Parts: sequence; C-alpha cells; structure tokens
Amino acid sequence: EGAYDKLNALDFCAWLKTCGASPEALAAAPIRAIYDLTFAFPGGVAGGSDTGSLAAGVTFRFVMELAFGYRNAPLWKMAAGMGDTVFTPFYQVLEARQPGCVKFFSRLADMHAGTDGRIQSIDVSIQAVTTNGAPYNPLVLVENLLCWPNQPDWSQLQNGSVLQHDKVDFESSFCTVSVGPPQTLTVDQDFDLVILAIPPAAILQTPASFTQGSASWQTALQASSSVATQSLQLWMSATVENLGWTLGATVLTAFAEDYDSWGDMSHLLPMETWSGPNAPQAIGYFVGCLPVPKQPPPLPGSMQQEATQLADQWMTQSLSTLWPAYAPSQVVSRYEVANFDGWELYVQTPGGTNVASRLSPAATAGFSNLFVVGDWTQTRFSGG
Repeated sequence: EGAYDKLNALDFCAWLKTCGASPEALAAAPIRAIYDLTFAFPGGVAGGSDTGSLAAGVTFRFVMELAFGYRNAPLWKMAAGMGDTVFTPFYQVLEARQPGCVKFFSRLADMHAGTDGRIQSIDVSIQAVTTNGAPYNPLVLVENLLCWPNQPDWSQLQNGSVLQHDKVDFESSFCTVSVGPPQTLTVDQDFDLVILAIPPAAILQTPASFTQGSASWQTALQASSSVATQSLQLWMSATVENLGWTLGATVLTAFAEDYDSWGDMSHLLPMETWSGPNAPQAIGYFVGCLPVPKQPPPLPGSMQQEATQLADQWMTQSLSTLWPAYAPSQVVSRYEVANFDGWELYVQTPGGTNVASRLSPAATAGFSNLFVVGDWTQTRFSGG
C-alpha cells in the first residue's frame, strides 16, 4: 500500500519513463486508452497520453487488477439505463423502509459547523412542492421497467405548467427557482449524521461555510481536480454490422477526439419503445473531454451549442472510420449534452498531492458527525 502511495507523486507515463519505457511504448494505444477512459487531461484539452496526468500508484494498481484480477470481462454493460438498473432499486428500498423519506427538489444552500466539532445545521432550498402535498413519485413505467424520466412530472408540481414552459432545470447550478426561504435542519432535532455525497466542484458552488477554518477540507478542495465532458448518443437505422463494424459488440477507446470512447449499446433496443418502419437497429454512446473557457464563465446555452457543433464536426470527420458504411441519413435520432456544471464534472486523479489530500469515507471528515462518499474520496482506487 505504501509503495503505491509513493508513486502517486508522479504521472503514470512519467513513472514508466523512469522504468525505461520507450517513447513508442508510451504512445501506444493501451497506454492512451487509460488516459482516455479516465478523462485524464487538464482543462479538458485531450491529446496524447504525454499531455495528460494520472497518479502513477493509482493507475498501476488499476492496470494490475484489470490485467490479472478478473476471471471474465473487466467491463460489464447495464441491462438497461444505469439510473433504472442501479438507482431505482436504491430508491425503492428506501421508500419501502419509510415512505416519503426521499425529499426531492431540495438543494443544499449551505452547511454550518458548531463549536462542538459537529455539523450544527444545514440550509436547504426547496425548489418545488407537489400539488396535493403527497410524496413526489419520480418513476415512469417503460417496457415493464420502472425508469427515471429525463425531466420531472410537471403535473405533480404546483405551477408545474409554468415551470415546464420556462424550461426550469432543477439540477443546474444556474437554477434559482425556489418556493419560499430555505429550510434549516438542526442537529439532534432533524438529523444525527451527515453523509455528504456532493463532489468538490459542486460544494464550491455553495458558500460551504463548514469548510472555513478546516485545514483538511481546504486542502482537499484545493487539491481536487475535475474536468467537463461531452456525450453523444446515436440511434441508427442500420445494424452495427451493416454500418461496417465487423468486430462484434465492443467498448472502444483511444479513438479520435472529440469523442475518443465508444460503447455499442444496441442491446438496449428491446428496453426502448421504438416502432414503425424507421425504428433504429443500433445504438452508439460516445464520450470525450470538453474544454471549458474560464473567462467568460460558461452558460448552459453556449456550452450546449458548443457540444452540438463539436458533435457535428466529429461525425463528419471521424465517424466513417469506425463505421465505413455510415451515412448521415442513417441517423434516426441523436442526443448530445455538455456536462460542465459542478455536479456533473468527472473527478480526475492527477499525479501530485491529489490522492494524499483526499478525505477518507472510512472515518469522519473533520467533524464527528460528517462522512463523505463518492469517487472524489480516498478509496481503494481513488479514481472515477
């Protein structure tokens, strides 16, 4: 364990170079793949592995387990959408234990430390309330599977038609919609323990009053590194084989920017409700880094427009390399999104002090009633 930790001061490629790796080896696709899969490029400007940064100890552990620690495939695909296969059961278990315990449309406004070494109070902004005061039901039934929709059920919310018309995005940090002043939750009255699952970039979008005066929290937040990403989903009228891909179902990476990673997700078609003569025969998911300008601060509309333009360019220039028989007319539907807000950034693990500065989920995080969870904490892999 200690030897791995010592290596984290170096970038993975920089460490390999000290071990005698040649420039050709460092530029090889298997090395580049590790950097692409972990979005390991500062500022989101993807290039060769020599332009990225990955903590050597964390990466070496990952590579060793990837090569020798799996009996079968190291990558597995969800049988349906991740929200529907993973988070729906979590939600159902919680609701079965205590109906109505999950409070939707609640945004952390601030969190305060007390003089006794505990989190004393939490300010929560209430963004919306239901029409009849009943618990909000978030799930919809699709092909006999309870799923999370891509927007709220506006009919359940007070002033729902107005919120829908205004295209309110409750998840966006730019959203200021609320119904009244923030609610304050108080220790011993409303909560005993706090489990903070919000990543550093999102925490920094709040006042984060509890971090003031805490050296461990200030160090963890300052050392944390995140990157924006972009994702593209394509529904095609031809099968992957008829598009010219002959190597079977795959997850591929180390490809051309701006979308260097591709997953063939055609197995999800039976879980979707397509019909008619032009129903899609293949689904492709593509992801890559997204450079975000620091000045002026990005706005949702501008970043989404940027993602659309980059997707157009990439499809024109690079998609036919993957799918030699590809033609624009084969696109039944497409969906691209810029993931640049604090909560949706990908947490990076660069070389340097990043890993050593992380907070551990195995112990209280600077306060006796506060625990942290997430891929930004110090774990077995300390990576996304």
